[in-house]
Amino acid sequence: MKRKIGVFVVAMWVLTVSASAQPVREVIQPRDVGSLLRSRDLNDRFLLDPRRTELAGGIASVPLDVRDEEVDRYDLLLQRPNGWEAGSMRRNLDNGELKLQLGEAVILRPNAVDVAEATVAKSYFAGEILQAARGETDEVTLNRWKLFLQTGNDTLTWSAADHAYAATLHAGIDATTENGTPVPLPHPVLVRFFTEGAGVRVEPDQVTIEESGTRGYKQSQLLCQGHVVRPAVTAKAPLGEKRWDFKVGRRLAQLELIAAKKRVLGLGLEATDLVVRQFAEDGELLTGAARTVSLHGDGGHFPSTVTIPEGAAEAQVQLRSAGIGEATLSAASGAIRSPPVTVHFKWPLALIALCALGGIVGGLIRAFLRHRAGEGGWYIGQSFVGLVVGIVVVGAVATGLTSFGFAALPVITEIGALVVAVVAGYAGNSVLAALARAFGFGGTDNGDLQH
Repeated sequence: MKRKIGVFVVAMWVLTVSASAQPVREVIQPRDVGSLLRSRDLNDRFLLDPRRTELAGGIASVPLDVRDEEVDRYDLLLQRPNGWEAGSMRRNLDNGELKLQLGEAVILRPNAVDVAEATVAKSYFAGEILQAARGETDEVTLNRWKLFLQTGNDTLTWSAADHAYAATLHAGIDATTENGTPVPLPHPVLVRFFTEGAGVRVEPDQVTIEESGTRGYKQSQLLCQGHVVRPAVTAKAPLGEKRWDFKVGRRLAQLELIAAKKRVLGLGLEATDLVVRQFAEDGELLTGAARTVSLHGDGGHFPSTVTIPEGAAEAQVQLRSAGIGEATLSAASGAIRSPPVTVHFKWPLALIALCALGGIVGGLIRAFLRHRAGEGGWYIGQSFVGLVVGIVVVGAVATGLTSFGFAALPVITEIGALVVAVVAGYAGNSVLAALARAFGFGGTDNGDLQH
């Protein structure tokens, strides 16, 4: 009996010593960490295995599922006093488990070359900062930090304060434990911004994230001077890089109405070109979609609207005088209105005098030639007919009433009016008869005045 008791005591002692020689393992309860290091762009090719993470001898074993990939496809960055530096995946990876000392932080990310081969070039931030630590109840936890980069809009809008097209870039580090409690960032993360396009810059062009959570978020301004076809910016950090392509949101800011002439002949005898131009907020001519602009004013004859064609920055219409005086016009599109422009309609005294002179000369020439031909002719009567016909015909030509045989003059000039008046005066009252028929009054050519 004593022999059996002795054997039992020895056996119990051996079991106790054997148990005390085994290392104590603290086990994290199974959790869903499938989203960790998961990137939609990378088609879930690399993620943490949702098996247990264990701590033994101050070393945390983080099971990784590399999906039969080579470990060289992933970069490991180790925490150092002066920043993050490249480590060895093979040295820290043992039988599919990433070995971390308790409190050690690393960055694990897909290799940039592999990302480029996966047609996700310059648009990934799949990397995360991992740290094995003790929780509040002394359990082992895996802290996670992920870079947050965002822009409010992919369209740059005008900033009057910066006198440039601008967009805000937000950078930060989001960190959580398993229960969602924010944890301090183990080491600052530097984010640099690189731009593409002339006149494109970021201020400041680099930010250092020193605190996790929204309190540590930093802002930079992407600024674009003038109209760049496709400005772009790339953010680079130890966790990866990301590229944004922007478009410049040029909007109508100003209309301009220009009159080719500020003074024209009144009584409808002359017209001037009106040019409507549109400008963007940067002061440059604005092109884009077609735009209909309304014209407002009093005096003269002009269309109520003008359409600026697609891809153009201006359109043109005509203003014809009416009476004597002035016309004040402006162009408008929505709330945008151009400064008014004024065109004066002046008395055509010089033109009337030249018309009269030309008509009289034409009538005298006709009377002289008829007299030499023995047909007779009354100089005074023919001169009077030439005077009337010269004024009437030049007026009709100037206003476009040309159906009786005269071509319209694009611009009334003194020499043009004189020539037309001489020709009309020479033709005599036959021109008046043709003009009467054009207006439907009938009538025939009764010859020249003889008395």
